[in-house]
Amino acid sequence: MNISGWIQLVFFVGVLLLITKPLGLYLFQVLDTNGRTFLDPVIKPFERLTYRLISVDPQEKQGWIAYTIAMLIFSMCRWFSLMRSCDCKISYH
Repeated sequence: MNISGWIQLVFFVGVLLLITKPLGLYLFQVLDTNGRTFLDPVIKPFERLTYRLISVDPQEKQGWIAYTIAMLIFSMCRWFSLMRSCDCKISYH
């Protein structure tokens, strides 16, 4: 590896170390149900509306069965949309 590569690696690791603590604190607040972030005044109204539309209680814990079903449905929808968007046509000559 040349000197440019080493400088780039040191820069990347330095930036990664600088953002680790602030990003961790932000994620802690976002993932806490009672946590507050600087985006809450903008995002919370849409979040409450979405919860109301799909009848979700944000204080209720999600069990492993519900989580598994949600992940399977999401994965299937993503897979179908990927297959549809790639327009893969296999021809056998």
